[in-house]
Amino acid sequence: MVAMNYEFDIFLGGRWEKHSPYPYKTIIKNAFPDKRIFDPETDPTQKNGKWFEKNFRSLQKSRTLVAFVPDFPFPGIGFETGVFYHSHCQGDASKPLEEIIIIWPDSVKPDHAKKIASKMGYVVENPDEAVLRLKLVLYSEK
Repeated sequence: MVAMNYEFDIFLGGRWEKHSPYPYKTIIKNAFPDKRIFDPETDPTQKNGKWFEKNFRSLQKSRTLVAFVPDFPFPGIGFETGVFYHSHCQGDASKPLEEIIIIWPDSVKPDHAKKIASKMGYVVENPDEAVLRLKLVLYSEK
């Protein structure tokens, strides 16, 4: 990935935490208190009708994306991962981006869609694995 100045270190996408079986956003926020995190669920622009443009811009201006897959097929995260991937792949779509981390518990089906997601980024099973992966990405020397 080409180095650039990012507005956010982490974009928290996917299902809202209040609808999640895990407090995944809280776990990630607590693990990275020194990082700039964009959370659409708590961003004030979500309530004033500017949510789409703010989310779109924030995806493009974030260093990493963590998205939690919902129990139903890909509503928001398909868009989020696609925008992030396109904005960050620099024309080389031959491998997954380490900056995309998708939390996909075993309970979420269909399994064949997980293979598709793994073409864009790294698929992990829980928030703790996402934190470990984020540490590798955010604190590695490049």
